[in-house]
Amino acid sequence: MEILMNEAVIPVINSSQIDVDRINSLVSIKEMIDRLTASNYLHPDEIKRLERKYGTKPTVCTWGDYFQAELATQFSGSSDKDFYRAIDTVRFDIISSIMIFSNKDQTFMNWVDARFQEVKDASGDDTSKMTEDEKEIYHLKILMDYYTSMQLKDALSDADTKWFTTYSEARAV
Repeated sequence: MEILMNEAVIPVINSSQIDVDRINSLVSIKEMIDRLTASNYLHPDEIKRLERKYGTKPTVCTWGDYFQAELATQFSGSSDKDFYRAIDTVRFDIISSIMIFSNKDQTFMNWVDARFQEVKDASGDDTSKMTEDEKEIYHLKILMDYYTSMQLKDALSDADTKWFTTYSEARAV
């Protein structure tokens, strides 16, 4: 049986800081991320090591667990607008990562790394000092890191693609 809600989120739910709509969104984002990743947040050997050391398996093992727990805890006391914006941003970035990088070779990845290093050398991490092009490279590097570290796979559903298109068009207005 697949666990829909990570137990790390249960204290937030029990404190009545998350309503049913937010719970549904958290379940949805976890399901999507777990479906699209080929790696876990924690390597299986690390999970075994931690289980041996502490006598129990860690609660956050998959990337879906990680994002669900982070979004639930970071935005539990926030407005609905901020909570759903965060959920949508994660969904958009994961789908964007797949769409941008799934058919790219290492040459493109190296180009992103090189351009990112140039931006970082010039501006550090202070995005307020960056031009729009530099901000795009900075964000592209984040998306590439998602793609590589999460081992995202091109398994987007029709619903994912439709959501992405609708969301992209709404942001463009």
